[in-house]
Amino acid sequence: MRRRGDEAVSKTDPSYPMRKGADHMKIWNSAVGRRTQAFTALFIAALALSACSGNTGGTGVETPGADAGDRPAWCGEEADDIVVGVTDGFGGNTARQIFNAVVQEELNLCPAVTDVIYSNGQGDPQKTIAGIDSLVAQGVDIILGVADFGEAELPAVQAATDAGVTVVFYAADPGGDPGEDYFASVKFDLEDMGRQQAQWLAEQIGGEGDVLFVGGFENNNFTNGIFEGFQAELAANYPDVTILEDGYLAANWDPAMIQQMTAAMLAKYPQIDGIANDFGGGTLSAARAFEAAGRPFVPVTATSTDNLFNCSVPDIQAANPDFQAQALEGNWRQPQYGVRVAVAEVTGGDPGPFEGEKLVQFYDTSAGDVPPCDPELPDGAYMDTDLTKEQLLEYLQ
Repeated sequence: MRRRGDEAVSKTDPSYPMRKGADHMKIWNSAVGRRTQAFTALFIAALALSACSGNTGGTGVETPGADAGDRPAWCGEEADDIVVGVTDGFGGNTARQIFNAVVQEELNLCPAVTDVIYSNGQGDPQKTIAGIDSLVAQGVDIILGVADFGEAELPAVQAATDAGVTVVFYAADPGGDPGEDYFASVKFDLEDMGRQQAQWLAEQIGGEGDVLFVGGFENNNFTNGIFEGFQAELAANYPDVTILEDGYLAANWDPAMIQQMTAAMLAKYPQIDGIANDFGGGTLSAARAFEAAGRPFVPVTATSTDNLFNCSVPDIQAANPDFQAQALEGNWRQPQYGVRVAVAEVTGGDPGPFEGEKLVQFYDTSAGDVPPCDPELPDGAYMDTDLTKEQLLEYLQ
């Protein structure tokens, strides 16, 4: 990184200002330019290479940058030649691909960012931790990402912060103390999402019955927060709704695992009345498990669902008269704002307010809403983001 008006400054130089713990950065409590087709192909190829090779060192991608006149307020002018690292504990589903696309598109808007290095832990905590260490060793100025493995990542994150890297998490963080152990954690009100899901699901099943909650990796802070709200709402207002298994199913946000675990629950329980899921991309997998078991699919609530599920809803409704679906949207705003917070800190910019603190309802079929479906888009496309149809086609091809 080069600071404006100065010679190059090492990130480990104690004179480099890090406004750690600034009040305006306690986001954890509430939660570049014009991309060319050549760049897009390179970025997608980089993601594919990382996923196939198991490379935890990451793959560098040069950003095309924006015109100086287009510089957003969060992209300040105190530094140039910024290298951003993206740590991804699990890059194996399209929801995470969407997150990474949102991050890249936002970074493209800042001419101060010149390179992005992506590290994919492929569902392995040790690979994820090694990837963080590698990003620091490669000299990144910023690390962005989702802490899929929670507190297991904290020592590596603390070391990155001590090395002068501005670390910002979105959706899930590694615990610890934001503002000290890392710069900030950007996330919507997780418990509010859980409460919304509990209210909708309980109303769909008449205020009584047995439900499943399907989450991500075991003990990750994203699912934990949502599940706490879900539990609290049912306990306070719907005491006749029982959560099966006394906790959430740790299905690792993996559609195949969601189908397998749902099938196991169907074999174990003669009655399942509804499902809550914190990963919309696995909703159709649950429906397939019900179909294979010869049982009618039940009401389901999830974060923003993918194009494949949305396009399948009419057929599911025709075969299952009691089926309804709810989707909440806004999940993608977390990585978008995470970029703004991190870049603003390094460049002296202003990230502005976070507009994604509360998820809002994207659709509710019980209210007559029709889920958006576009047969021209890939199955894994999410319709509730700022990404254009062309961008979705490019990133998910």
